[in-house]
Amino acid sequence: MNEPTFGQKISWFLYQKKLSVVAKPEFLSMVKLGDPKWFELAEILIKDNNLEGRDMILDQILQNRNLKNNPKRSQYMQMVLRFLAKGILDERRKIVKFVDNNSELFAQKDQIRDSLLAFLLTAQRDSDHSISNTAESAYNKLKGEEVNPMQMRDHRS
Repeated sequence: MNEPTFGQKISWFLYQKKLSVVAKPEFLSMVKLGDPKWFELAEILIKDNNLEGRDMILDQILQNRNLKNNPKRSQYMQMVLRFLAKGILDERRKIVKFVDNNSELFAQKDQIRDSLLAFLLTAQRDSDHSISNTAESAYNKLKGEEVNPMQMRDHRS
């Protein structure tokens, strides 16, 4: 992201000093990903239903380096799973597509993978065909099953 503007720096300063109560999405880029302050900002933006902020959170989290061998991986995944369960359509699409394209990141059999499988199983019943089909593909890849596009369910009927 670009260098913050002078106005953004002032807003960030006021926010840190509790002189402003409005968390702005651009604050996420002023804090190191994974810092306690980053998680605090992310939670506020999620609770405020700030769509720009929520999109920024997912863009920052859904990167291979953050989900491979990162010490904060479980915290990131908890956020991702929350978005998958309760996020808007675009957020759920982005997540299932990322998991489908990067299934090797979740090859290790652990609690995170098990939780993800459960959420993907639920996402297969999504009313959006793109989400349900991609979730099915991702689920099969994580389970180690071959995915045959001809066997994908057609949810339009």
